[in-house]
Amino acid sequence: MASKKDTYRQLRSYWSNNMFFLGIAYRTAPRRVVLQFILSMLNYGIDYLYAILFVSYVFGAVEHGTPYSHVLIFIAAMMSLSFLLTLVYEWFDKRYKPVCDLKISQELNRMLFEKASEVELACYEDAEFYDKYTRAGNEADTRMAGVLDNMTNFFGALTSFVLLIFTVIYLDPIALIFMILPAVTKLTITVRRNQALYDLNKANTSPVRVSKYVNRIAYLESFAKELRLSNIFRVMLGRYDQAVGQMRGNFLVLGRRVAKYRALDDVFGRILPFPLAIMYAALSVLVLHRIKAFQFIVMLNAINNLSRSVAEVSGFFTKLQENGIYIENVREFLRYEPVISEKQAGIKPDGEEPRLELDQVGFTYSGASNPILSGISLKVEPGEKIALVGHNGAGKSTLIKLMMRLYDPTEGVVRLNGVAAGQYEVQGYREVFGTVFQDCKVMAMPVADNVFMRRASEGEYKQAEEVLETVGVYSKISSLGGSAASVMTREFDDQGLVLSGGEVQKISIGRLFASDSRIAILDEPSSALDPVAEYQMFELLLQASEGRTVIFISHRLSSAALADRIVLLEHGRIAETGSHDELMARGGKYADMFHKQAAYYKEEALNIG
Repeated sequence: MASKKDTYRQLRSYWSNNMFFLGIAYRTAPRRVVLQFILSMLNYGIDYLYAILFVSYVFGAVEHGTPYSHVLIFIAAMMSLSFLLTLVYEWFDKRYKPVCDLKISQELNRMLFEKASEVELACYEDAEFYDKYTRAGNEADTRMAGVLDNMTNFFGALTSFVLLIFTVIYLDPIALIFMILPAVTKLTITVRRNQALYDLNKANTSPVRVSKYVNRIAYLESFAKELRLSNIFRVMLGRYDQAVGQMRGNFLVLGRRVAKYRALDDVFGRILPFPLAIMYAALSVLVLHRIKAFQFIVMLNAINNLSRSVAEVSGFFTKLQENGIYIENVREFLRYEPVISEKQAGIKPDGEEPRLELDQVGFTYSGASNPILSGISLKVEPGEKIALVGHNGAGKSTLIKLMMRLYDPTEGVVRLNGVAAGQYEVQGYREVFGTVFQDCKVMAMPVADNVFMRRASEGEYKQAEEVLETVGVYSKISSLGGSAASVMTREFDDQGLVLSGGEVQKISIGRLFASDSRIAILDEPSSALDPVAEYQMFELLLQASEGRTVIFISHRLSSAALADRIVLLEHGRIAETGSHDELMARGGKYADMFHKQAAYYKEEALNIG
């Protein structure tokens, strides 16, 4: 009994998932959906007219001596109707439907993109969640088309099914047996086949992602130098071969089940029904004398079309299941409630000068056994310049992500002006911060849009140029024949601007000058610059940020010396804090690191000299 309940529950889930997609399509392009339903039923109706009424009328006319002119008029009417329906269908399929499908695809992908922009950063670091998002995105468009085709074909086939049932019952009710039994068997087999196919595709999700990644970097310009100047591509080829081997193993194990069920599906769905129908129809004419010769042809057509309609109707449920399984990935992704919702309501930060406080803050990544940060207590006063320093893995980048509420601490609390960060409106809270990350990116959009990180008005182009002049990158853009209106990268424009990593970081820093943020967060913004250029950049940045709080990460301690206060992190805890002079006088870990770096650069300079 429990098994039947589970089956019914699953069927309801599949139906709900398919209706979810159908609802999106109808809301976006209602006429397109209705028209496809109508055309599908008309298409099956024409098949019925030709296979049953046409044959029955023509052979009946011959037997009853109907005037030839009447037969010609009937044939002409049938041909005209068929031709008209073909014209309408071709217009729908080649002109109207593609335009509407683009609109539906745009709406569905917009929903996925909006959800992707809402989920917290931690989700992208979760391989299982990322695989689910990948499956949702990859299947969205094809499953939408599959749902529409399956639904419309079902109602068309159902219309034909009802008409043919009455026809076969009229001719010989016993003939129904030879179509219903194979259809029921086919339904049982294809349900199992679809589940096996889903299991196969799910198992291949991860290796397919690896193979596509290797395929992508093999052709990207940004990887070209590393691939040619090292053996790293051999390593990537090894990963590619491993992924292909994993897929091959999946096909050998799970693909065998798919192939077995597909073969059985073909036998019971396509091969058996028609021969059985011919044998019985011949028996009815030649032995039992239940029907006349011309009715034999009508019965064959009716049985053949009925078998096809039964297959379509039974296939509807298997495709309903197949689509429903995949759509569940999309719905599960869309249903996901972010831990930190981008739309979270709350209080808005006031105009008060920002005071940031971390009280016994700790953070542990999902699935990790040890915390990356623990017991962090820090107060940042308005206008203060704070440098975060420490070895790789000390937790510096994680700490600034907690400050900006890209993550929520697993222990302790982050406060802005005495109020817990979680009580603020998320967007309003983050607008307090202006950020420049180590791995900063530029978009394939005009330079001005990349500075303001939105659509810049023509009046703002001059402001963008002034900002880029301030950070020292506009002269390079001008030398390439560009301006604030020039498109970045050559993704879509062969004349697009291509800048070095250091120049891109300067554009990213320019975003701070163009924003109204009150706290500047800099995660190694000058990592692509040499030590002298980095020092000059930090001097410029700190001078331009007068009155603004600045929190920056730098591995080069000569730049950290420009800060009002330095915080040294070690093993996820604050090891030392103070000004450069105070920490040097103390002679602790910071002073040791500084002396070692200074000695390294002196030795490097001597070697170059």
